[in-house]
Amino acid sequence: MTLSPALLRRVEIQVLADLKPVKCLPPARFFLLAFAAVFLLLAAGGAYRLGPYGWLWLTAVQRIEVFGSLAASATLLGVSLVRQMVPGSNHRISPAMVPVGVFVLLLLALAGAFHYSPEPNALGSGISCLRAGIPYGLPAALMFWLLLRRGFVLSPRVTGTAAGALAGLVALTILEVHCPNPDVLHIITFHLGALVIGTVGGFMVGSAGAFCQVGARWADVGRGD
Repeated sequence: MTLSPALLRRVEIQVLADLKPVKCLPPARFFLLAFAAVFLLLAAGGAYRLGPYGWLWLTAVQRIEVFGSLAASATLLGVSLVRQMVPGSNHRISPAMVPVGVFVLLLLALAGAFHYSPEPNALGSGISCLRAGIPYGLPAALMFWLLLRRGFVLSPRVTGTAAGALAGLVALTILEVHCPNPDVLHIITFHLGALVIGTVGGFMVGSAGAFCQVGARWADVGRGD
């Protein structure tokens, strides 16, 4: 198919109209350290404020298993987000699959580290944990978004999902340090639930961003016509 010179000229005008000089992005390690700093500061601040009661009840083996898997998950999400900020980056694992892999990793780690220990007020206890942890995920999500704005995200839906998962991981980490409840069902349902809430929230925000991008592009096409 041959495009008419008039159409090519119109496309050229639309592209050149928005061209502006941009600054080079800092090295990837800068953003990776920034994500890590936000994660650690909020997680440490939340754990300190709520109290490290859960940490005191954990055995050495449980601490290694739980917080080792949390550190690995945060690293995977952080590296994936930094690479999504630069179009054309090499991804060893599909960015869309990283949050799924993180969920599976943590599910297996938490299920293996704790045991079934029923409690009389399981629902009330679980909701209290979510109320304690989720408020720390919100500022984390905002700070991650501010960092992501420095790059050029091609898929807001995928990137939003990963950023929401990392924010949810902040809340999950705080709950693991704070909550002394050893019941595996409580931890998988409500602690890991903070990660799920963050992931779903990030997906929804990213989907809204993708919809706005599509709407803006159609508006540009309409103006060109």
